[in-house]
Amino acid sequence: MTRDPKAQPLDAQMDEMRHDSVEQRAYALWEAAGRPEGSALVYWLQAERELGIPSPEEERDLALVLEDLGLSHAAGRSDEP
Repeated sequence: MTRDPKAQPLDAQMDEMRHDSVEQRAYALWEAAGRPEGSALVYWLQAERELGIPSPEEERDLALVLEDLGLSHAAGRSDEP
């Protein structure tokens, strides 16, 4: 999925890059395992772990800690104009 990088906010670009990295790694893991059917999630989660991508629970926990410290999880981002 190739898009004009300037057409997306930086966060969306980073999310897409992360997704693409996980997708490529998960596919490689799946192929190396002999392409077993019905196991896409297993390889996706393994790829996330290998690439150091936090789970939604870890993201939530980090956001709570940063909030408690008075910091924004979205450092450098602002939804305000």
